[in-house]
Amino acid sequence: MGKRDYQRQFWMSDWDYLNLLWQEWGLCFYWEGSTLVMIDNHGYPGQDEPYRTVRYIERGGQRVDEEHIHKLKYGRGLTTGQVVLMDYDYTMADVNGYARKMGQRSDTMNDNAEEYNWGDYAQPMQGGMGLNSERNDEEFEGDHLALVRSDAHRNKSLVIKGSGKPSLIFAPSEIADARVVNGKLRIRLYSLGMLGPNGPLPLHVTEIAREREEHRRDPTLSNFLDIFHHGALALLYRAWASAQSVVSLDRPERDRFSFYVGSLSGCMFRYTRTVSLPTHARLAASPHLIREARSPDALAASTAWHFGVPVRIEELSDDWSALPSELQCRMGQEVGAATLGCGAMLGGHVFSRSHRFCMVIGPVDLETYQRFTPQGKDLLRLIAWVRAYIGREYEWLLELQIRPDCMPEAMLGDQHKLGWSSWMGRQAGRQPVVGMRIEPEQYLRQLAVDGRNDGRMSPMLPVGGVHDVSC
Repeated sequence: MGKRDYQRQFWMSDWDYLNLLWQEWGLCFYWEGSTLVMIDNHGYPGQDEPYRTVRYIERGGQRVDEEHIHKLKYGRGLTTGQVVLMDYDYTMADVNGYARKMGQRSDTMNDNAEEYNWGDYAQPMQGGMGLNSERNDEEFEGDHLALVRSDAHRNKSLVIKGSGKPSLIFAPSEIADARVVNGKLRIRLYSLGMLGPNGPLPLHVTEIAREREEHRRDPTLSNFLDIFHHGALALLYRAWASAQSVVSLDRPERDRFSFYVGSLSGCMFRYTRTVSLPTHARLAASPHLIREARSPDALAASTAWHFGVPVRIEELSDDWSALPSELQCRMGQEVGAATLGCGAMLGGHVFSRSHRFCMVIGPVDLETYQRFTPQGKDLLRLIAWVRAYIGREYEWLLELQIRPDCMPEAMLGDQHKLGWSSWMGRQAGRQPVVGMRIEPEQYLRQLAVDGRNDGRMSPMLPVGGVHDVSC
């Protein structure tokens, strides 16, 4: 043990003082005739041979693998006035009572000496510690104590504890066993430890740990090595988790991977949390959104993946586009639209095949078909999905196709809606039936109201200006 100063009252004999120190150190003893026998505790059976004696080894031959005594020193000194306490922590159950019991004095000048409680403080720079008598560093001891307390506090919140199993067999599996110990799951592994045929420690260390654990029920060595096993396994898990995108879903407040993917595709993570378009659905389409050139095949593939329906894109869909009033040809105007041969056009519409495409969904069953009607629940998300991919550069149509065997006939009742999901008769053959062909943007105002009412249908609103939907 290291060198420390201990208090001794003036009236205490050497035997009383030695008895006091042994009680602090946890040493118990009894006498066999004139022989003093020291034991760990009263009532314990005799110990094995290595624990019966403590050898004295001179200073030049200290050992680190055996408890021994290397120096005996006796000193005496007097302190005048009051007693100065210099001690670590006496562990006696009743220190004050013991001091009063020991204070049976004769009629001397020391009968009125003051009695003090035992101190409870460290002497970090007093003497040396260890085999080489290094002087203690109070900053190091303080930092080390704070670190130990911090680790102890952190370990209280551990849910899983990793440990290694001392075994000499080649591992048949990664996990040896898993059980709940003191409310925590303990997982013992064959591999990734310091023991076993694949561990860095010599094999005889594994043999010693295994023999003590199985035959003597003494897992001390294994538990000590588990301190390093748990730390190594925790670091291994942290290295694995930092490279796995799915792990961040368990920590939505620290989801860095979604931020990285959204930054690559130009979709900032905090701006994608909308009702119309799920966040991770758009992030999953980043391989298509990251491209500068938006192709029809990528739009069809991403839409089919997200909604789970067959999709194809028909380009160059012809349409008569309405001209603004300032571009229409009028008599008496000196503008480009009124100059014959340059920009004059007759009528309020112009034919075009380059500004619109048609998205064909199907053939599908009746339930899936109704999802994309203006009364369905997926049309608003479909509009947001297409806008997120192409923006507002093109107009588009939506064509829904239904399988012939799923086509319902028109009948009285409220099961099917006239003009939306009802047909006169059945179509022969296996060709898909075109159910409806609409411009989804024209129903955007109505769909936005439906979305705020949990998908319930609201009365038809007059078609007006197109409202914006955040994607």
